[in-house]
Amino acid sequence: MPFAREIRRLLAASLAAFALIGIAAAYWAVSGASTLLLREDNPRVVEAQRRIERGRIFDRNGILLADSVAADGAFTRNYAHPASYSAVGYFSLRYGSSGTEAAFDAALSGEREIATISDYLRAHTLRPPQVGADIRLSLDAAVQEALVAAMGALPGAGLVMDATSGALLALASQPTFNPNTLDEDWARLAADAGEPFFHRALQGNYQLGGAAYLLLLAQAIDSGFDLSQQFAGASAAVDLGGGTTVACIQEAPSDQLTLPQAFIAGCPAPFLLYWQQNLAGTQAHIKAEFDFEQPLSLAGFPAPEALAAPASDAVDAGQLALRNALGQGALRTTPLQLMTVLSAIAADGSAAAPNILAAQRPPAAESWLAHAPPTGRARMFSPAVAEALRHQLSASWSALSGRAAPEAAIGATLYRSQAGDALQTWLLGFIRWHDGSRAIAFLLLQEARVGAAALITQSQPVFDALLALPG
Repeated sequence: MPFAREIRRLLAASLAAFALIGIAAAYWAVSGASTLLLREDNPRVVEAQRRIERGRIFDRNGILLADSVAADGAFTRNYAHPASYSAVGYFSLRYGSSGTEAAFDAALSGEREIATISDYLRAHTLRPPQVGADIRLSLDAAVQEALVAAMGALPGAGLVMDATSGALLALASQPTFNPNTLDEDWARLAADAGEPFFHRALQGNYQLGGAAYLLLLAQAIDSGFDLSQQFAGASAAVDLGGGTTVACIQEAPSDQLTLPQAFIAGCPAPFLLYWQQNLAGTQAHIKAEFDFEQPLSLAGFPAPEALAAPASDAVDAGQLALRNALGQGALRTTPLQLMTVLSAIAADGSAAAPNILAAQRPPAAESWLAHAPPTGRARMFSPAVAEALRHQLSASWSALSGRAAPEAAIGATLYRSQAGDALQTWLLGFIRWHDGSRAIAFLLLQEARVGAAALITQSQPVFDALLALPG
């Protein structure tokens, strides 16, 4: 037959086409279906998410921070505590989630594990309502409110940690956003030069600045250095080259100061002289012992920002060494990491890992299931050095506030750090009950120059709220 070859070719092509169609149909019916169903622009997925009743978020005392409100068979998220916005974060069908909403999304959304055929049939055939678990955070709403009020309108960060357990009692970043109006405000917020979505307490990396004085003082105490030794020229400013100069934060009582006196006044010159005489050529005691190069992060929350290589501003090796010694060099830290160092001072030298989840309650359950915090503590100071540092911090607090320590010992120090034109004012403090039963660390960072008296006055309500905490 003259057309037999052409017919066979046509038949083979037809069979191949049918085979491809069969394979494609099988793929899209079995394994490929999920790739279509899970596309973010699939309206069925969006509609299904709208019908999820996310769990509620409470503070440690049961104060409601966030819940889901039903309307027309769907749920919208409602945030009830403005001071906690930056810690709780947001949940949006359009923009995703952040903060606590993102860190504990699996629990809050009631995400179900598909492990058996019955799990699959229940999820995809019976389609029961999806309800998330409630979670209780370690945050204390009263402390959170006091901390946010102390920060005011200035950009910055604040943290309060139970140094005994590592539980965060407050976590704040300014400026922030209103998650209740996120969809309407998104374009404006995303373009805001203040970066309200950037969580300064967790992501920001800042110069150590005067925190280096605290660490140098710790090294001096640990080495048995004579703390009564006075340094001449103690009130002089220190020129670090490249137009950077650091000076005393407070008016120096004399031109000859000991390290403890220089610590209270925030004077760099005595610490520089101490470093030159005892530690020149090394910064290992700062890098290795306190993990500033590998800062901690909260699981599920934003990680610290990546650090770019420091810009060269025509300083020589000697000036760079001086900058490193006084906390104005390449080494930086996050507020969360510095908080753990402070908590170690408050808690006899060892720091617990920071944590924020206190308990979960499954849907329809009445009882809370306590969440076990991370185990283990990082040793940063010996108990003797930690006790000596608490004594120095208490003396500093009394000098800054003009008050004697109350029933619980209080300590605080004020210092500054700067990188180029950026300037930060830090207040680090602690409260420790005399019987050692509890210790709390407190950090307040403001991205501006703030006077010592003003910052102490602003932060006093935070100390008052901490002293009022139940045992």
